[in-house]
Amino acid sequence: MRRLHSMAIGVSAAFALVLVQMSREVHADFLYADFSSTAGLNLVGNAAQAGNKLRITPATGSQVGGAWYTTKQPIEGGFQTTFSFQISDPGGDGGGADGFAFVLQNDSLSALGPDGTPGYGSKPTENTGILNSLAIEFDTFTNTDLGDPNGNHVSVQTRGTARNDINHAYSLGCATPGFALKDGGIHTATIRYVPNSMAVYLDDLQTALLTVNVDLASTLNLDQGRAWVGFTAGTKAGWENHDIHNWSFTQAPEPSALVLLGAGAAGLVGCGLRRCSRGLGRKGTGTFFGLGARARRDNQTGRKMSQSPAA
Repeated sequence: MRRLHSMAIGVSAAFALVLVQMSREVHADFLYADFSSTAGLNLVGNAAQAGNKLRITPATGSQVGGAWYTTKQPIEGGFQTTFSFQISDPGGDGGGADGFAFVLQNDSLSALGPDGTPGYGSKPTENTGILNSLAIEFDTFTNTDLGDPNGNHVSVQTRGTARNDINHAYSLGCATPGFALKDGGIHTATIRYVPNSMAVYLDDLQTALLTVNVDLASTLNLDQGRAWVGFTAGTKAGWENHDIHNWSFTQAPEPSALVLLGAGAAGLVGCGLRRCSRGLGRKGTGTFFGLGARARRDNQTGRKMSQSPAA
């Protein structure tokens, strides 16, 4: 029994070692609890630090700004990002404009669209949107000629590897929140992506405001599954502050990593079973099947643990 107990502990310890190693390999998370420091970000255009906030554009006309995390993040296998934002001091046309966007892109660290948009996409007279990008826009101005449903909506916009565009002909899906985006309050958004599905949550982090079908691997030209992530915003004849208060980003393990983890765990358990069979099988089957039951429990635990990071 002591040999069985020691072997079970050894198998569990080895499995835990594999789990820790795999988790180190597939995660590269970051967190900004606030923006008292903007280290690790590339600020472009009119984006600037404002106290402990990240101000993508100030409440001034004809502004456009962006902020990109300087290290490309793995997005192909899935990710979750959460941030708190505030749109304040609206004025000018439409009682404030134009909104901001969270953007995934493989254009450049200085990528930026034109003013008079949420900062990522081309206007009808300008082909200056960000190449090879997907944007989740928080739009605060109605452009009826571009198919906007209203001046208070969230939309997922992409043209694949071509320059992105604010025209809703390129929207994968759109929804209107139950409050005004530019009400001056602080709101929290979460975006969750798993291959073939992206969900956007707004304040209610249990029920998605919007879910769209999209596969980033086939929609964008990724750099070994990676892309730059960040924010853009813009103003024109209408203006408002577009502030980000905090931001976290977490990658889900790649499916191949989970398969490798499961295979490693199964191999370790199988190795323990074979050793036990050779050493104790002659003394009767009761002890052997006792370890088999323990191994089955360990396998079940391994499956649950390997799935939990992607939940």
